[in-house]
Amino acid sequence: MIEKYIFLKTEQDAVRLNGIVTKYPYDIDMVHGKYVVDAKSILGVLGVGVGNKTKLCINTDEAEQLLEEITPYLCG
Repeated sequence: MIEKYIFLKTEQDAVRLNGIVTKYPYDIDMVHGKYVVDAKSILGVLGVGVGNKTKLCINTDEAEQLLEEITPYLCG
């Protein structure tokens, strides 16, 4: 599993991220506090992701292409 922190500034960022992650066959979750949502669910991403530093849990060890695509949303 790969864990990265992301920050989505706007609802448009959430829609773009959702469009990216839905292309991949493995499970991808977003964790914020006690909430865990499927990153492929637009409602979940909008609910927890916008305006919050959120952990992205990618359930694979081979995600180089995905990580390249989400680089604009990664944070330290």
